[in-house]
Amino acid sequence: MKDFHNIVSTEEYNSFKEVNDKVFITEYNHVYVDSFKDTEWDNKNKTEELAKFIALEESNKNYPKTVLENEKVLSNYLDLLKRNNIKPILVVCPVSKMYSKYFSKELMQRFYNSINKLKKIYSFHVYDFFTSNLFCDNDFYDFTHLNEVGSEKLTNILNDIIS
Repeated sequence: MKDFHNIVSTEEYNSFKEVNDKVFITEYNHVYVDSFKDTEWDNKNKTEELAKFIALEESNKNYPKTVLENEKVLSNYLDLLKRNNIKPILVVCPVSKMYSKYFSKELMQRFYNSINKLKKIYSFHVYDFFTSNLFCDNDFYDFTHLNEVGSEKLTNILNDIIS
């Protein structure tokens, strides 16, 4: 952990984790999945204007040090899988049509460049559903997260691919 610019030491991380575990709920499945399992797209609240605003805001993120760290973490993980003869797959989850319409093509290209750089070193498949036509707006509980119906759809697709 000492190699990362945003974590000074293991002690600092452990201290943070101890406080975090006391403050935040760790039962994510109950909090998030159960809370949103029946939620469907609400066209009154999910306007294209809002999708555009969120996509453009998220497209403005520029954290080069974090990108390098994430590449290193993924590389280390791929190396571990390779050493253990495990064939990795990478899944890029879908987003709503309104969101993908406004999301930065440049940022997506940087993402694919990072992935392609790693694919030259490690052998893995990428299943990219980011702009997939297999999903509709009713499969999302917001612009970027699948609801229960969408999650089940993605799970079935991945099961078909993997088996």
